[in-house]
Amino acid sequence: MSTEKELKEKLNVLLREEKIDFQQFLELTNELVKFDDENLRFQTDSGTLSHLGKGSIKDNTTAILELVKNSYDADAESVEIEIFIDDDERNNFIRISDNGTGMSEQDVVSNWLRIGFSEKRDQKTSKKQRRKTGEKGIGRLSADRLGSYICLKSKTEKSEVFGLEIDWESFDKQGVDLQLIPFKKVQSSDINLPVTKEKKATSGTEIIIKKLRNNWQQSDLERLYEEISVLISPFKGVEKFSIVINSNLETEFKGEIKQKEHIQPEVSISVMYDGCSDKIVYTLSDKFGISDEGDNFVNWDNIIQKENIQILNDVKKIQPSENKPKCGPVIFDLMFYPVDSNFVKDQKFTLKQLREYLSHNGGIKIYRDNISVKPYGFSTKDGEDWLNLGERQGRNPAGIARQDWMVKNNQVLGAVYISRDDNSELLDSASREGLIHNDAYYDLRALVLSGIRLLELHRHSIYKQINEDKPKRKSTKKILDEYKDELKKLRSELKTLKAEATKNKHTYVLNASSQVSSVIKHTEETEKTIQEVIGENRILGGLATIGIASAVFGHETETAISQFKMANSEAIESLNETPPDVDEALNELKFSKKYAKQVSQWGKFALSRIKRDKRTKRKTNVSKLLNGIINEIQPAYLSSDINITPNLEEVSAKTFPMDIETIVVNLLTNAYSACIKDTETREIKIELKTATIDDVKGFEIVIADSGHGIDDKLRDIVWEPLFTTKTDQQGNASGTGLGLTIVDSIIDELNGIRTVDRDSVLGGARFCIWLPLS
Repeated sequence: MSTEKELKEKLNVLLREEKIDFQQFLELTNELVKFDDENLRFQTDSGTLSHLGKGSIKDNTTAILELVKNSYDADAESVEIEIFIDDDERNNFIRISDNGTGMSEQDVVSNWLRIGFSEKRDQKTSKKQRRKTGEKGIGRLSADRLGSYICLKSKTEKSEVFGLEIDWESFDKQGVDLQLIPFKKVQSSDINLPVTKEKKATSGTEIIIKKLRNNWQQSDLERLYEEISVLISPFKGVEKFSIVINSNLETEFKGEIKQKEHIQPEVSISVMYDGCSDKIVYTLSDKFGISDEGDNFVNWDNIIQKENIQILNDVKKIQPSENKPKCGPVIFDLMFYPVDSNFVKDQKFTLKQLREYLSHNGGIKIYRDNISVKPYGFSTKDGEDWLNLGERQGRNPAGIARQDWMVKNNQVLGAVYISRDDNSELLDSASREGLIHNDAYYDLRALVLSGIRLLELHRHSIYKQINEDKPKRKSTKKILDEYKDELKKLRSELKTLKAEATKNKHTYVLNASSQVSSVIKHTEETEKTIQEVIGENRILGGLATIGIASAVFGHETETAISQFKMANSEAIESLNETPPDVDEALNELKFSKKYAKQVSQWGKFALSRIKRDKRTKRKTNVSKLLNGIINEIQPAYLSSDINITPNLEEVSAKTFPMDIETIVVNLLTNAYSACIKDTETREIKIELKTATIDDVKGFEIVIADSGHGIDDKLRDIVWEPLFTTKTDQQGNASGTGLGLTIVDSIIDELNGIRTVDRDSVLGGARFCIWLPLS
């Protein structure tokens, strides 16, 4: 009887035969199992290959790209792709050939035929220092997606040509063990490898695929050409790696694939994150020569404030988030192209050529170790706009004159560079179509979106510098005040004119003055309507503020309701005991009353904000008003360990109480959101004091917090509509972006002044609001 070692040697010899003896193979494997028959083992059905091959590859283009990546990993300098389509489908074939390192017979048997095995896990870098792209050991099965027959030939510098044929249809049988399907060796020294610099390659691999599963057409070749042309970043190429497509089909999309000539953008940004610190370093450049092109930086937690909501005991709780991205080190370049005639004016390209360039390279692609990761940036449903730029811009379609403007998806292209080794948390999905959507992926997404935001801010600053002489848009209140002054002058002049006309009996002047008086009357009615609209806006601003605050403090109310229900349930259980535990029930009901009071307090706080008397301009004790707000809102802050420290002078002013409340509640809500993300000191201070500016008596409200503060680059845009740094777990904007806009509009209407900087004591944001006393 043979030993286990002898049986394995016999099996290896058998597998090297041109035609494997099926019966002998079965006998050997059955004998081997007897040596370990006490252990249970996985068995692999032959249909598994179909699931891993044609079942997991999305389309023909993806399948060819997988095989080209294998050529790249093998240090090929040249790859030939030949696609032959004939009227007789039996003649159709696809040939992929490269001049890489190739494989010996032992390599094919021990590695290539071992599904799931990849030497790339241990040998991560090639001899040419290329970081190998595939580590799952199933990319070779891509050929099954293209056709049901494959002929593989390969050779190394030191070995002869070795080949085998595979009929993928043999693996479609159910209930047959994978190991029992034999292959056929190819006894041939003929191998067609690419020619480099007029020299025949001495090593490489050739794959010929027949019995094609799809009938290739010109549109398929076009897509293949386009995707291979951006397989490697057009902005950061790889030396000595060329790809040629040949086909008998009539098409312009063949020959050596070359990247389109680069068109300089109007504005670009290069961003680098080292993976360790909380700083994002970036460099800006533009065609106007305004950028200093030196290194700038912004803190991650200044531009991205991720909500980290965890559910504890069925209650949502906001937990502090990490102050740096989890994606690891990243470098990316973003380029902005306005698709209009002004940009192409005096350029060497036309608007049509610009659109073609953007269509070809458009989108923001991810390149891992210099090879593109599909589908990001490609023209597919999930890939073309993986950053949701279209939806983002659709929510706020402001023009470039506004600081909160946003780029359109077809105006920006870019490349994001990551690596397998440095970005270990950015993992491939099982289908090799994209990355697993984990925290690292969403942080990468948020990081790229922050780069886009910085680019947008810079482009707007350029607009302001170019158009600094243009008059600024006046507020509705200022326009109305100027209008009322002019109307007052006109009424006075009309009165004088009418008296003069009556005295001199100028009938035509009297008729004209009567008509003007009628116009003035209608104008005054219009003024009243505008005043009513302003009043309605005041109410809407107050309601919006309640909504914003409710969204922020909602989890506290939810917690109180959950605790209220729990305490009631405990009380009922205590009363249902035999005998009833009345003392325990009363104790639980006390807790229930406490939590009910918390919910009631928040409801009272919300309803009291819009009382009619607060919408009327009157003499108001501002310090008393602020104390009332603090007392009503403080329980929600204390439950999150946030301390509010007031320092209020006695101040009275003739103003709208609702306006003051709306300003303060919005600023306190922002301070709460900033503090909740800090694990250490959580403190807010609010100050009130009189202050005179330009001989105008007024008062200042200062609200500062111990959060991360607001970066100086964002201190203007935070007031713009819909701008927010708050994001959900996926990196999408989650804040309304309306709170500070409401504050800004009220300050503008009341002829006030607002500033924001960093508090020297608490270290976070410091908002200072000055308003006149009357």
